[in-house]
Amino acid sequence: MKWKGENIYIPNKTSVQITRRDGTVLEFKLQAIEDMNSFEELYPEPKPPWVKNNKGQVTYQKNDAKYKEAFADWARKRMLWIILKSLEPTEDLEWESVDINDPESYELFEDELKEAGLNVAEINKITMAALEANSLKDEVIERAQEDF
Repeated sequence: MKWKGENIYIPNKTSVQITRRDGTVLEFKLQAIEDMNSFEELYPEPKPPWVKNNKGQVTYQKNDAKYKEAFADWARKRMLWIILKSLEPTEDLEWESVDINDPESYELFEDELKEAGLNVAEINKITMAALEANSLKDEVIERAQEDF
């Protein structure tokens, strides 16, 4: 698609600058991700269990406790993957314990930033920038409201 004869797809980009007391500026560059395919291949969405009645009709058990737990874990890892993937344009950023190809390591994201000296407010600033770059801020708020 074009707009006024021009290609309009330019991924959203943003950055977060955090200044340390010694004047050092840490610049985190973030960019919208183009698709979720690599995450979906790496960690497919869990499916609810199902039962078939006498008539052959299938009913999905979306209230199954194990499914709900698996889905919550998947959703959290998906959100963390979006944040980590969005940070890839940041030059010189090297994760020591987080591996984009290992969903089990995503939970170490905040711990690693804290160990590097970032405080909770700074980590939240980076997280919100990633969500905004991916136009997810409103979606996150809506989902949080639904959960409560």
